[in-house]
Amino acid sequence: MSKDRAKINVAVDTLDVDNVVTEQNNKDNIQNFAEWLAASAAHDAFYLPHPQSGLLYKRNMSAIQFLCIMTQTGREMIHIMMENLRNAPAGHNIGNAFRTFVFIVDFSLNENDGFADFLSQELEANMMARVLTEFIVVDFNKGTYFKISGGKVNDKHLRKVLESANEAVNMTEDTRSSQASHKIKSFNKNLAEMKIKKENKGLLFAVLAIVLINVTVFVIDYIFMTRKGEMPIEAFGIQYNRLVWEGEWWRLITSNFLHSDVSHLSGNMIMLLLISRLLRNFYSGFQYCVIYLITGIVGSLFTLFFMEEEVLSLGASGAVMGIGGVLIFRMFFGHNAHFLRRISNCLTIIVMIVYNLAFGLTQTDINNWAHFSGFITGFLLACLIHVFQKKKEKNNNKNLA
Repeated sequence: MSKDRAKINVAVDTLDVDNVVTEQNNKDNIQNFAEWLAASAAHDAFYLPHPQSGLLYKRNMSAIQFLCIMTQTGREMIHIMMENLRNAPAGHNIGNAFRTFVFIVDFSLNENDGFADFLSQELEANMMARVLTEFIVVDFNKGTYFKISGGKVNDKHLRKVLESANEAVNMTEDTRSSQASHKIKSFNKNLAEMKIKKENKGLLFAVLAIVLINVTVFVIDYIFMTRKGEMPIEAFGIQYNRLVWEGEWWRLITSNFLHSDVSHLSGNMIMLLLISRLLRNFYSGFQYCVIYLITGIVGSLFTLFFMEEEVLSLGASGAVMGIGGVLIFRMFFGHNAHFLRRISNCLTIIVMIVYNLAFGLTQTDINNWAHFSGFITGFLLACLIHVFQKKKEKNNNKNLA
């Protein structure tokens, strides 16, 4: 009898050890999958590591979308986390923040029974507290996912990543680790190319110099206007087609640095700064100034050839639209265009460019010839620079080989 009991005890002990090992292996496997998921979210859904919280995030228009991947399913811990979000004082959290929580769950464990119902209650409490959250559950055993409260995952790129979870679940840990490592390296390479390089900081100075010239010219003329009732710089530099035809060719250039009033000046300069910020990694200060001048002059030439002799024209709009044309090329056809579109808040700027072009068509006092010719010229110049850069890169690679 004692021998039989000893055999049973050994069998039970062995079974317990196997369960512990299996459970630990499963946890390691889930953690490995979570690392793959985070790498895929960065590489394929364009999330960035947040400098303060360390969470993955990306901007969507003016809002910030955070992504938190959870491998721990302890309900008390999750409840405390949500309570902290709900009870955070006003202004404590980043404004306009939307948080997506992805829970990787092993439903074969009894402790996870009713987990989806628990999340539904937490989500409802968040909604009552006006905390914007989205709960997604990945069933690790099946490789499927579902969204608490139903419907589609808000971020379509994250949705594609989750749809590939089934394939990733069935991979070995080594395969997932290798794939995650490759994605992180590719992501870091793309991100490094987007960062400001020392040699390209000249573009920032070029932009500020152009803005300073425009503002200074306006202020000087404004002072003369208030004191003497005349605007000498505008009189000297405004594009008056009849005088240009008579030989005052400099007006084709100077008119691009003149503005009629404060709103005209501020509108153009704000637009210029917003667009230029997204181009700071791609062009030198010299290239930027050349693009600004050429697109502005082309706008003046179209004004000269296609508008009446008595027309008066001034403003940097043609040059600003030219820089806008450069941005459109970079966002859709340039190197790493897809990546750049996702990590930058470019949609707002693109809408502003399109709106300005379209708005001009509804007004009689706006120089649409300058706007559209400047825009198209900027786009073509960006294309030309891109071709030369690719050719130079190809020649450099040949020399290295």
